[in-house]
Amino acid sequence: MTEGDNVTVSCNGTGLPLPEVDWTVRGLHSINTHLSNVYWPNTHSINLNLFNLSREDNNFQLTCIAENVVGMTNSSIQLNVQFPPVILRLAEPEKRLDTCIEFTVRGYPHPKLRWFHKQKEIQQNDYIRTDMDFYQDYLEGCLTFQNPTHINNGNYTLEASNPLGTVTKTVYGHFLRAPDENDPNSDDLGRPDEDTFGVTIAVGLAGFACVLLLVLFVLINKYGRRSKFGMKGPVAVISGEEDSASPLHHVNHGIITPCALDAGPDAVVIGMTRIPVVENPQYFRHGHNCNKPTTLVQHIKRRDIILKRELGEGAFGKVFLAECYNLSPTKDKMLVAVKTLKDPNLSARKDFQREAELLTNLQHDHIVKFYGVCVDGDPLIMVFEYMKHGDLNKFLRAHGPDAMILVDGQPLQSNGELGLSQMLHIATQIASGMVYLASQ
Repeated sequence: MTEGDNVTVSCNGTGLPLPEVDWTVRGLHSINTHLSNVYWPNTHSINLNLFNLSREDNNFQLTCIAENVVGMTNSSIQLNVQFPPVILRLAEPEKRLDTCIEFTVRGYPHPKLRWFHKQKEIQQNDYIRTDMDFYQDYLEGCLTFQNPTHINNGNYTLEASNPLGTVTKTVYGHFLRAPDENDPNSDDLGRPDEDTFGVTIAVGLAGFACVLLLVLFVLINKYGRRSKFGMKGPVAVISGEEDSASPLHHVNHGIITPCALDAGPDAVVIGMTRIPVVENPQYFRHGHNCNKPTTLVQHIKRRDIILKRELGEGAFGKVFLAECYNLSPTKDKMLVAVKTLKDPNLSARKDFQREAELLTNLQHDHIVKFYGVCVDGDPLIMVFEYMKHGDLNKFLRAHGPDAMILVDGQPLQSNGELGLSQMLHIATQIASGMVYLASQ
């Protein structure tokens, strides 16, 4: 019998008195009808008509029961429904005792299985073999690999066939990475491309950071030795409480050289070097002093700087949160970050001058703004824009996928993970600043 056929099965019961005869069809999937005939005096016949036989009825036991007042008897037959094979499951390789590509195939008669790798039939041996079990019309098992290597990577096709049809299904098997991407033994038919958008974003941000380091290296080599005067330490957000303020007092030091005297009446002496300063600087303007180009650095009066609190301390000085007066024409005072020079030796003062000139020329919306210097006494001071959210690196880590991170050895609770649009916006700002730096 083949799937879709129509079949009639008859059962005859004899006895005296005349027996009742019927077929037990509970659980049968095929459409069925019963037709009863009586042949007197003692024969009762019943026909079971099955329409459009279903594969679900394969191996079904049909039972006919005959019964009268004297007793009961029954007889059974098994339906064998033939149908073409179907591959129900073909899984990716899984490491067990050996490596297994698990499969489930159904068909009757039981189908013959063949495996193909790189469009060639696999010749099975001790290292690659098929292990399977039969249950009714199901075949379940594994294509088993013993110690597979990158040579075994590739698409594996299972072919199942019986007299009623043939079916195939393919799965990709990856066992080991090839030692050489151009290895001719590596598979030409790989998996479909996966979504790598998130990875691309991460790689892009890392690329921005690398380019930024390269640009800074070029700038340092262009303008001179790297300054020792750096800002370090954690950055705090100003609280709403009133902090005690301490003014910076004027102390005058330094030696005036003949070269320094030529710098003009507005110049300020730092050690043996004289920095020309102006109250309202014209950025990117260069003049000549002792046959050297000079950048006009803005001078901020010490009386206009009021310290609020210490933000951190680096190897070469402390960083303070401060209020600065008369810095902006639109604001009476504003919060700034000030860096102080702890060790005012000659070398440090030269580095201070070089860094001030360099930072004066760097004016961009996405670079921390440098306002100027205060050099009328010690400690020497640089005045910067105050970034209330602190270091960008720590900010990104605090709002990354990890809800809790350690910053300077202390736990910091995240305030919520940044969305993709926010990360792209930050990356765009970083790129804008880097393009500007590269143009200088």
